[in-house]
Formats: sequence, structure tokens, C-alpha cells
Amino acid sequence: MSIITLFGWLTALFWLWHSGVILHFLYYLQLHKVIKTLPPLTHYPKISIIVPARDEEQKIHSALSSLLAQDYPNFEILAVNDRSTDQTGAIMDKLQTQSSRLNVIHIKELPERWLGKNHAMHSAAQHATGDYLLFTDGDVIFSKETLKKAMQVVNAQQWDHLALMPRLIPGRYAENSVAQFMGMVFLISLYPFLISNPKSRRFVGIGAFNLIRHSCYQQIGGFEKLRLEMIDDMGLGREIKHHGFRSQLLAAEQLLEIRWQQNLSGLIRGVEKNSFAALDYSVVKLLVVTIIFKLIFFFPYLAIFILPTQAALGYAVALIVLHSLVAYIGVKANVGWHISLTILFSATVTLWALWRSAFLTLKQGGVYWRDTFYSLALLKNKS
Repeated sequence: MSIITLFGWLTALFWLWHSGVILHFLYYLQLHKVIKTLPPLTHYPKISIIVPARDEEQKIHSALSSLLAQDYPNFEILAVNDRSTDQTGAIMDKLQTQSSRLNVIHIKELPERWLGKNHAMHSAAQHATGDYLLFTDGDVIFSKETLKKAMQVVNAQQWDHLALMPRLIPGRYAENSVAQFMGMVFLISLYPFLISNPKSRRFVGIGAFNLIRHSCYQQIGGFEKLRLEMIDDMGLGREIKHHGFRSQLLAAEQLLEIRWQQNLSGLIRGVEKNSFAALDYSVVKLLVVTIIFKLIFFFPYLAIFILPTQAALGYAVALIVLHSLVAYIGVKANVGWHISLTILFSATVTLWALWRSAFLTLKQGGVYWRDTFYSLALLKNKS
């Protein structure tokens, strides 16, 4: 068997294995399924919900209203208006007059050596009185039973940290295809079934829902330690796991939803901050990821056209498995099986977004985010 033929079968095995990993998460690690075997809550620890927001006037009212409507009896909301230039702060203040559960914090200036969102969450955590802290974003919509069900599983399993993956509200076809593809790549990088294993170093953080025991947050140093961590949610998850605390990731598609970005161009801009940061601003890692992408996403298509039938068989199997997986993801996400027809397009856009992030970061010598510039030297140092 030639090396190129062997690689085809290795590619097929790669997709068979990772399809199993993703399908296990999508089918078994669902919050609404996990809690079916668990006892109901008899004690309701206080939860401090921290919502940082900047220039979110279009979404903040719906997000905060969904939180205020929770059927969980013991919680407070700390909404942080982080230097907004629109009506975000005014909307928060109006809602505060309607509920004693909501407390608004207005931030006027960003201290040096802080990322804006990280500082906002740090500021709110200093005022939190809950047994647990829930970090979420100003554009996430909660079902009314989300907190109760999340705490039911945390209490029963004695987890220190629970991250919930939301349902993505569908948009246009191209946006849906790329967003679901990026989500698939994210899950492949996580290995979700290993996150709860204390012997594994796999970790996770989800900006839409990061629930952490307050005492655990204090022991890891909180966002004071992560003041320059560009990927704040994953940074928090990393510190939680590395300090030996128990962590878990579940899907919460029936309980939590978000419109990630409004269109395809917004999606590309939306990952600009995090993409190159996820590779530690390393061009070498960028090249390695690019090669892997070309081998597992692009080369199989080329192989089935240029190789003899016997040599191309492994690549054909790999593509059948890959397309079946993406079709299932599309059906599960209510965007249709036909997003599997756009794998080459989605892979190209994802790779373009990654290179665009790297190019802009290197060209500018740092990252512009929410009207603030953070130098590359500062972000790499993180101290």
C-alpha cells in the first residue's frame, strides 16, 4: 500500500473518530437529557449573574428581560455598562427601576493593562454576593427554566464549573453554513467527553454561559489573573481545570440561544479578535493549522479526481463520513442537511478568517477591539 493510499484511510479514520466524538456530544451531553436521571433541587444557592455589555442597545433589553424572568428563586443580576456610546446604559437603568434583582454598574474608563470585557466582569465579580457566578453576554436569550436546570445538574454532580453551549439562531444560508462549520471545528478541538475527566487537561469556556463556584473563582485569581486574556471564556475554563476543579460542557439548545453574528461578513469580523489569539499569535502554529486544514478538508476532494480508484477509496470514505456528519449537524441545528454541500466553501471562509485575523494583527502590531487598541507585545506578555 502506497503512502498516499494509506493516508486516505487514515483520513477516513480521522473523520470516523471525530464524528463519533461530535455525535456523542450532540446526542448524550445534552442538559435536558442529563437531568432526567437526577434528583430535583431542594436547595437553591444564590447565583450572581454578570452581564458585561458595550453598545448592545439592540439586544440588551431582551437579554436582561429573559434573565429577570428566570423561575430560579435566588439570584441577582449585575449588568455592566462598559463605556457604551449608545443607549445600552439607559436601557439598563430603566430595567433596574423595574426589578430589585438588577443592579447596574457603569464603567467610564478602562484602566491600563486591562481588556475591556475582562475588566467589566472583574468589576462586577467584586460586588457579587452569590455562591455561584454566572458570566454571560448581553445578547444571549435564556429560557425561564435555564438556571434551575443548570443548578440541578451542578448540585447533583458537584461540578465547580459548567459551560453551556447555546443554540445558534439561524440567519442566511451562507452564514448558517460557516457558523455551523466553525462550531464543528471548535468541538473537534475540545474533545468534549474529556472535559469532565480530572486526569485530562482538556478545558472549555463558553461566553454565553460560564457558571463557576464563587470560591473557585476566587482561588484561581479571577479575571485579575486574566486581565489581558483575549479569549476570556476559554482562559477562565483553562484556569479552572488547571487548578484541579471539576468542569463540564453540555449542550443547551432548548434553553439558551444567541444570534452569533448578523451576516457572513459580520461572522468573519466577529472572529477577528480571537482567531489568531487562539494560536498564541504564532505564525508557525498558523501554518501548521493551514496544512492540517488542507489535508483533511481540501485534499480528499482533489484525491478522488486525480488518483486511481483503489488509491482514492479511503478519501471517498472520508468524504462520505464528513458530509454525513455536517448534514446531521445541519438537521440538528434546524438549518438543513444541505449545508453539507458547502463544506469546501465553509472551510475556505474559515481559513480566510484565520489568516485575515493574523494579517491584521501583525500589520497593526496588535488588535483593535471595541474602539480600543491592544498592542501585540502587551497581549503576548499578559502580565
